[in-house]
Amino acid sequence: MQSDIMVICREVNRETGEIAVYPLEKQSVSDYSLLLLNFRSKYNPELRYFAVLRERWETDWQDEVTQVLKRKIVKTRSVVRIGVVEL
Repeated sequence: MQSDIMVICREVNRETGEIAVYPLEKQSVSDYSLLLLNFRSKYNPELRYFAVLRERWETDWQDEVTQVLKRKIVKTRSVVRIGVVEL
């Protein structure tokens, strides 16, 4: 179990195109749960999951991470620049 990692979900509403970005409410994340989220995102293209250090999310970076993930097109370069990894 890893308690220093937080998982962020990026969900796109199929009907309206509205984008929601929110953290998953797990206190600790296991390798198995990361694998399951990876599979879930492959079968549900409207869901994408990202891992970020909990410390980074809980400090001033929360607004910047949310801003980048709420863009219509999320580029890998932008995600890596802010220290986030897509699952």
